[in-house]
Amino acid sequence: MLTAFLVFMLCMKRINAGSYTTVCYDDGLCFNTADSYCGIKELPYKPDKIDTKFRLFNRKTGRRGQEIDFREDIDDSDFMSRRQTVFLIHGFLSSAETEWIIDLKEVLTKETDGWINIVTVDWNKGAEMLKEYPLAARNTQVVGNEIAKLIIALKKETGTSYNKFHLIGFSLGAHVAGFAGKRIRFKTGGKVSRITGLDPAGPCFETSLSSLRLDKGDADFVDVIHTGCNSFGGGIRKSIGDVDFYPHGCGIQPGCLFDFTGCNHRRAYQLFIDSIENKESPLSGSKCRSYRYFESGICSCKGCAKLGYNTDRGSTGVYYLNTASRAPFAGQARSSVSYW
Repeated sequence: MLTAFLVFMLCMKRINAGSYTTVCYDDGLCFNTADSYCGIKELPYKPDKIDTKFRLFNRKTGRRGQEIDFREDIDDSDFMSRRQTVFLIHGFLSSAETEWIIDLKEVLTKETDGWINIVTVDWNKGAEMLKEYPLAARNTQVVGNEIAKLIIALKKETGTSYNKFHLIGFSLGAHVAGFAGKRIRFKTGGKVSRITGLDPAGPCFETSLSSLRLDKGDADFVDVIHTGCNSFGGGIRKSIGDVDFYPHGCGIQPGCLFDFTGCNHRRAYQLFIDSIENKESPLSGSKCRSYRYFESGICSCKGCAKLGYNTDRGSTGVYYLNTASRAPFAGQARSSVSYW
């Protein structure tokens, strides 16, 4: 009993000070009830309540994949330490079984003939609260820390390097990826190679400090696709990456005029998947002062950058482009019905 009590006290300690409580989970990840986050003072879920699950897919595991856990012996897994590793992270009210993760996993597997590690991240228990989006937003920090622990363990136990990791997150999942990058940097001084934010969530993050959302310092290279920051969207408008793409100025996307189902928001991962499936006809953005300038034809394509999986790592700044209403999105691109 005494040992269990000591372990509990080490893993989670509550320090009462006046009217607030500080709670520290493992690895020094602390939260304070005095700090209002997204309008609430409620603490995020404990890691064991969120129960984040990781599943590895590669040429060895086949289509069924293999559960992988930093608390277990990773040497016994089918992780390929010399190959690139991509993490796929879902958003609010979702799971690792969501359509875009399944589709992107299949496309990446086909593109690499399976010579890649794909890790799906399932934090559904921390993201499924329909009426509690602010709490789900706060849970992103806890999930990010769980991912960081797995990546650090993979490096330590298999000899892989941080420059082989690419984290891809949609909506709230983009901020999860950012927090994972932050925690790795805090605990080891290292950085993952790349983070891709697919229309990172805007509510609770638009006006946040860079330490409380995805930011360009969270990886060696951070690319962001903004598609849903209109009134019916849900994505962040602020430029937060090394390179930020704004299809249609982050206005209404073609085919999403009456958007009550997240059509604009989802377009970000559709464009990313299309960048792999139709890489012979890539979407490119023009570096421009604003979408109005882009639409007027003032900005040339001398400084164009490809959007998506094969984006130019040397590109920086803000880029605008138009797309078609469906894949292949580079065909018959349309102007937007709204400006930014």
